[in-house]
Amino acid sequence: MRKAFFFLMAVLCCVPALARKEYRTLKAQLKDANEGAVENPLNTVNQLIKNDKLKDDPELYHYGVMANLKINELYNRKAYLKQNYDTEKLFKSIYGLYDFSLLCDSMERKAAAAKGKDKVKYKYRSEHGALLRSQYVNLYNGGQFYLTKKNFAEAYKYFDMYILIRSNPIFDRPVKPKDSLQLIRAAYWATVCAWQTGERDKFLRYNRMALQDTVYRQKELELTARVAAAAKDTAAMVAALKSGVREYPMQDYFFTNLIDYYNGKGEFARALALSDSLLARDARSVMAQYGRSLVLLKMKRYDDCIAVAQSIVASDSTYAGAYYNIGAAYMGKASELEGRVTSDMPLQQLRSVKRSEDKLLRTALPFMERYRALKPDAVDWWGRPLYNIYLALNMGDKLEEVDKLITAAEQAKNNKDANQTKK
Repeated sequence: MRKAFFFLMAVLCCVPALARKEYRTLKAQLKDANEGAVENPLNTVNQLIKNDKLKDDPELYHYGVMANLKINELYNRKAYLKQNYDTEKLFKSIYGLYDFSLLCDSMERKAAAAKGKDKVKYKYRSEHGALLRSQYVNLYNGGQFYLTKKNFAEAYKYFDMYILIRSNPIFDRPVKPKDSLQLIRAAYWATVCAWQTGERDKFLRYNRMALQDTVYRQKELELTARVAAAAKDTAAMVAALKSGVREYPMQDYFFTNLIDYYNGKGEFARALALSDSLLARDARSVMAQYGRSLVLLKMKRYDDCIAVAQSIVASDSTYAGAYYNIGAAYMGKASELEGRVTSDMPLQQLRSVKRSEDKLLRTALPFMERYRALKPDAVDWWGRPLYNIYLALNMGDKLEEVDKLITAAEQAKNNKDANQTKK
């Protein structure tokens, strides 16, 4: 804290006589010790940047650095003395140091190019670089601060700068192995921010780097799959899911989404192979057993589906999906019976089929109702199956109740879709 203060004073004392009268106010403001006037220099710099005669002057951006340093020094002193201070303004001043230093560097290059010089003699780079190195850890802390505030767009700026500045000559320090680990972690948080703001380009900028984070690789692979799915990049999504299943076989996100993809494409052999590969690792894996029962249901191998799902219920009586699969399998068997009915079928045989169909539906009913009890909000899943069962078994009161719930759920979904369309 005191080091930053003396740095500011030393720089101010070394500034040569100002050639531009527009900077006289700035110089006075920077020396003003009045706490209430601490932001005046930065406000003046931002106004002068709008001046066409000054906007390309490196010296103006140097004063932008000094203006941010003045703010930074004040809030650091307050923090040191355990006084109340504006944390956000402290971190904004840190970012400002970097932003104005880079702009100053850029303007010095621009000025040299305008004079036809191939080699740039940087007037401010050395002192700015020393200042940036002294504040480097706080740049990362600023990103973390905005993460906790869920201001992901702002947090991304800090992590982005934290990474990019290391390859900029102004920083003038090689990246050591211990630095690489922290840069990788910053890349991970940058991708989290980009995912939250829905900016795929920013996500992809650091995705490859973030995947090197051994602590957060699982989460990064999941984000990779989610971002690809949102962009309808099926190849990238499947590749991420496959990597996830291979590296983290017991994590349900990768398995369930990959098996859903295979089922949706009708690639049941691959879906079965996937569930079997997990069962080979852990024969008691409920997730893998459920995946297998789901594939068997899709394949209309109803008895096999029921057998697998029953074994799940036996080991975990609260696994909702198993109840749904059993109920759906019995309904599938009933539907197959109904499909065998022909117009010329003898009445006695027709009645026999109807009795068998009703028996299957009555068998399915408690499993579907159990699924509803475990997942009361999943009307999209249990609503229609229960409606069809109640209708077939002439259960009027229950039919009416479920019908109202289905209608309400569909109306809510339509309203939500309409609101999203307006946005």
